[in-house]
Amino acid sequence: MNRELRRLQEIEEKRAKERRSAMVQARRHKERVGFRQFLSEVKTELKRVAWPGRREVVTFTVVTLVTAGFVMLY
Repeated sequence: MNRELRRLQEIEEKRAKERRSAMVQARRHKERVGFRQFLSEVKTELKRVAWPGRREVVTFTVVTLVTAGFVMLY
């Protein structure tokens, strides 16, 4: 194995070691949250969602049913 390949291998090993240590530290620093806080965060995220309008829902439902019917008959 030539020097260049050895150096590349050493660099990759160092990077892999750094990634592993970063992952371990990230796992350690994650805090468990209470059930109420979890529900509060879910509620906040659901408020951010761009929900489709009634017309879009009806259109997509019709398209889905027609497509399913076509596939079923085919």
